[in-house]
Amino acid sequence: AGPTLSWQPGPDGRLAVIANKNFRAGEVVERCYCLPVEKTHIPSSAQLLPEYLFRSAAALLFPFGWALLYNRAAREGDHNVSCAHEVRKDRQGKVRHYVLLRA
Repeated sequence: AGPTLSWQPGPDGRLAVIANKNFRAGEVVERCYCLPVEKTHIPSSAQLLPEYLFRSAAALLFPFGWALLYNRAAREGDHNVSCAHEVRKDRQGKVRHYVLLRA
């Protein structure tokens, strides 16, 4: 079996993240690790970066994985997943931030 998600032209011809399988409602499509970012650490020259950051009540997050693209699509009203912030501790007890993408 191949990857469950891929980057390819969508029905409108624009590049999009496409599911290569059917996801059940509420199923986790991807759990993306995120790097917490302080707003004061974003240089003014990085004008596009804030558009891709995930904002939660607890943190400003730079997501790795497909969440980086879904976050922008959500603001453009062109998405079919929901995003939620998840905090977990790793085996060493360090706090890790994730964005969960759910169908």
